[in-house]
Amino acid sequence: MTILQRIFTLGQPEAHPSVEELKEPIKRTEQGIREMRLELEKNVRALETLAREAIGPESWAPAPQDRADLEGKINALKVSLRKWEMELRVLKARVTVSNATKTINRQMAQLNSPGSLTLLENLKEKEASAQAQFSGGSLSGKEEPAKATEKPQASCTAQAFSQKADALNDRLGPTPAPDAPTATQP
Repeated sequence: MTILQRIFTLGQPEAHPSVEELKEPIKRTEQGIREMRLELEKNVRALETLAREAIGPESWAPAPQDRADLEGKINALKVSLRKWEMELRVLKARVTVSNATKTINRQMAQLNSPGSLTLLENLKEKEASAQAQFSGGSLSGKEEPAKATEKPQASCTAQAFSQKADALNDRLGPTPAPDAPTATQP
């Protein structure tokens, strides 16, 4: 057990920087987005000021080129802002997936093999009982305990499978061949 603890403590310093590397781009992207929003607000205010001055005193009229340049900057900032917001979502999703993967790996490492085998056997038994209920509950009350005590491995042989498949085919009736036409067209 101490060997595993040593390996874990040796791996911790390498794991922490990798997580920080994932978080750092998120912080940098968020800061960049904040700066772009400030720049966008500044340009929108400048455009509003130009519009007020154009309406106001006739002494100075802004050149249409200044207004067009400012509108072009604003549109470019909006496009860039949307792009970086999407990039931020992707980065956050990657961090979430990374954390979930780590958690799953940690939980899988904690599973012991006898416990997982027992879990799988219980799942097989539940599936068999669900299939019995789905098939119409044709088992009588006396047959159910016998079926429950039967081991799942015994019912998973090729012969048992083919018998069950044949019984199901008999119950469903004949099926048309895949090449056979289903209806004739005039």
